Parts: sequence; C-alpha cells; structure tokens
Amino acid sequence: MEQTLTGRSSRALTERKRARRLWPCFEQTASLVPREHDLEQIDAVAREFGMSRKQRFEFGDFLEDEKAAGNGGTKNLRGDFTVSELRVMAREFLEEA
Repeated sequence: MEQTLTGRSSRALTERKRARRLWPCFEQTASLVPREHDLEQIDAVAREFGMSRKQRFEFGDFLEDEKAAGNGGTKNLRGDFTVSELRVMAREFLEEA
C-alpha cells in the first residue's frame, strides 16, 4: 500500500473521508449514531402525534429544556431519549400546550 506523509495508508484516509461524507455530524465520544438519526426519530414521533410544524419545533425546545434540567433520556451519555421515552414526552408536551 502507498504510504502518505502521516504514515497512514491512502486506503485508510479514503475510508475516513468516506465516513465523514456519509455522517458529517458523527460524534465519536458520545454515540455511534449520527445526530441526524436522533432528529429523524423526533420528527417521526411528532408526525405520530399529529404535531404541526410549529409544535414540532416547540417540542424540540421542550426536549432540550428537559435535558438541561437534568431530565434527560437513557439512550446515551448525551441524555438523548429512546423512542418510547419520546412518546411519553410528546404526550406530556401536548398536555401542557
């Protein structure tokens, strides 16, 4: 294999570039799931509960406020919520609204 100036093979560098292109928001320290997947789950739960676009963004703010208050989820070290936790939070959010 061809070596680069950093001592890594060109194939390894190509794999890292490909991974960055596929998952630009990849956070290695907290989770192996791209952040975009978390947002997709929140969107899916919002659709499931028939939230409007405005309610969806307010729901996102509600989740962030809960995490900041120490009421985060159990999905990972960042305190993200599992899908079942998101459903419970959606019910709570809609009851308050």
